[in-house]
Amino acid sequence: MRKKVLISALFLILITTIVSRYLHFGSRSARASDEMCFELNRPYYPLRHWSWSGIFPLEGGFIPDPHFLCSQPEPFPDSVGRELGGSGEFQIVDVNPFFNDESSEIELLIRSGSSVYDYSLQFPKRKRVQAIIATPSVPAHMFLYKDKIELLADFEGPAKGIYTIPLPLRSGTKLDLIPVTNSEFDLISREFKNAGRDLTVRNQFCESRSWPFISFYEKYAESCGKDAETHGVAASRFDEFWRNAH
Repeated sequence: MRKKVLISALFLILITTIVSRYLHFGSRSARASDEMCFELNRPYYPLRHWSWSGIFPLEGGFIPDPHFLCSQPEPFPDSVGRELGGSGEFQIVDVNPFFNDESSEIELLIRSGSSVYDYSLQFPKRKRVQAIIATPSVPAHMFLYKDKIELLADFEGPAKGIYTIPLPLRSGTKLDLIPVTNSEFDLISREFKNAGRDLTVRNQFCESRSWPFISFYEKYAESCGKDAETHGVAASRFDEFWRNAH
């Protein structure tokens, strides 16, 4: 009798685990939840998370799994467009940002011509990193470095640095973060002055209204030409914005 009870209990635990963590029904699209998002689909898990948004139980509801936050699409700088053979744009998508667990992802979507390429940006998940805090902010900018495309990313938390995108473009690729403390970050950054001569690169960095991006441009390229009161301030505070990030 005890053996049957034990087997039944173990079977129930197994079924419950499968249902709560792995069972899914179809998929959900980022574009369906926000028309600004590029097309990105993830499996729908109705029982995997039970996080509530709002004041429980008066307002709000359970956060769906998956849910998406998308940055405003950013056009290629002219130099990147020439390298890829035409105009295009890219977008950062934060998948399940409010869960902060193994289901959370940061995706880079590149739309070039009629194709969309999906890259998985690796990041320190245990640090509760988020890519997009307030849309439509743009948390990353592109520039050319030799025969590759570099993505300078300023994500919430310690995920600040550079991702190298090898060419040709290829979906399903995982990109590792080159953190600010890595010597390769300095190597790539010292060559940024050449990329910064592209007026569209300059505009995207200097007009971003983001002091981390402005400070990067002013440190490795030239002044953004702000007013006299702020001239040179951003470059001098580069370490504050990048190296001392937590």
